[in-house]
Amino acid sequence: MSGALAAFNILQLLTLPSAADVNNDFATVNGHQQRLLRKLFDYRTYDSSRPSHEPIQVDAFLLIDHVENVDEVSQTMTFHGSLILTWDDKRLVWDSRDFGNIDSTLIHYHIFSIWKPSVYFRTLVKATTKVIQSYNSEISVNSTGFVTCISSVSVMTECRLDYTNYPFENQTCAVMLVSPLTNAQKLIFTRTPIMLPRDFLFDQGKNNMTSGANFDVVGMRSERYFYYPGGITKNQSSTILNAFTTTILRFEIQLRRNAGHYLSMISLPLFASSIAAYVAVCMSESSVSLIWIAACLIMQVLNCYRIIEGLPPDYNTTPFCAKMTAFIFLQTFFLFCYRFSMIMAYNRLTSEKNKEWLEKMHQIEYLIATLLAVSSILNFWLLIA
Repeated sequence: MSGALAAFNILQLLTLPSAADVNNDFATVNGHQQRLLRKLFDYRTYDSSRPSHEPIQVDAFLLIDHVENVDEVSQTMTFHGSLILTWDDKRLVWDSRDFGNIDSTLIHYHIFSIWKPSVYFRTLVKATTKVIQSYNSEISVNSTGFVTCISSVSVMTECRLDYTNYPFENQTCAVMLVSPLTNAQKLIFTRTPIMLPRDFLFDQGKNNMTSGANFDVVGMRSERYFYYPGGITKNQSSTILNAFTTTILRFEIQLRRNAGHYLSMISLPLFASSIAAYVAVCMSESSVSLIWIAACLIMQVLNCYRIIEGLPPDYNTTPFCAKMTAFIFLQTFFLFCYRFSMIMAYNRLTSEKNKEWLEKMHQIEYLIATLLAVSSILNFWLLIA
């Protein structure tokens, strides 16, 4: 049995194609490929300045590869991705049996010979060039005339930043895909554009490139609009499909702030300083408690400065954590004044040996300690929970 297997392996080695045979096969395939491309893009039968039919339907798929930066000062976001456009070109149809069973082909040198939609990303921040270029795009076509174009894109777009719920706020950034030189009688984007993060398709979050240091991408949405002289609408009707109507795709990215920085640098120090102040107030009537409360006041001032420094200069609403910092600072200042007055009162009443008033002072201390315990629970719930 082993001898037969060895003989079979030797036979396989002897029947391998030679280098000349391999080169001939490549040459044959390349010949079919070049002959096919010459047939498809013959200038006598193919006009790259217009589509094969009107209106042509273009599908759009935006794949977000990486969110590079969210600039909170300029309120912009930069992302990198891939824009996939598909459409039908009825002129690019062939019988694969006539061309060595080639049923699809990539278009490299003929990228300027094929008709393709003239699309742009439109933002208020930075003007973009035409998306489909020879250096960033690959186009393939199959024997039924179905064309697929994949373009690598880098886009800077504006964001609507609202700091009311900072640092647990959700922010929104959006970009529009338009074809400004083509009206709806010639080109229409399909009703269901798609927008997805890269990790959703490939590694299911194991290597999340769409999450940055400050923000995570939590949602994406895409919609089609018709822009016409009467306004803008989502509904398609024959009355608005005229020479003055264009279709627009709006891609929206929803961001959520990564709260790890806030938890470690703002909420925990603020909560710890408030607890330290409460404990210092509940200490025995000693001037040492005043030193501890003063140290807590200084820590809270630094914390408030850190919050304000991290906000952009044009925020309209003071965030809740800044209000909470100011409230705890005023509360601590009041406790400082309270402890100072209580120390003075204890010293005076002790010297006078007024036991009745001393008993009332102790009752006030118990009441304040109870209120501070409740305040600690509320602070934990508001700042950390």
